[in-house]
Amino acid sequence: MKSFHDYATLKTTGQLVMDLGSISTHICALVALLRNYDVHNNLSTKVLLWVLVGTIIFQVIVAVGLYIFRTLDLNSEVNHQAANRWNIVFFCALFLVAVLETFIGAFEKFGMDHVPYISGNGTSVF
Repeated sequence: MKSFHDYATLKTTGQLVMDLGSISTHICALVALLRNYDVHNNLSTKVLLWVLVGTIIFQVIVAVGLYIFRTLDLNSEVNHQAANRWNIVFFCALFLVAVLETFIGAFEKFGMDHVPYISGNGTSVF
């Protein structure tokens, strides 16, 4: 039977792989946004652009943290409290990423044509 440390390492590695897959999805969405839409003249596309860039940076930070967290020896009882706190932090971070993916996915599914055009002096549907 494997030790608890081996189980926790496999779980963290699984979270890391899911995060890396999510990073690649957001990079593809960013490339599609930059290729298909004029980012300079529409505030809606600028907001989506910065959300995508922000989530990519945030996910890279989470991935590095998960990679470092994998090395924490959980067979030693001294590390249990720190591991518990970091596990909560990473859970919240991955939950936030999932919420942002839902927001980004709404734009990808329905397209930017359904987003209200936001100009400097108000919002217009046209």
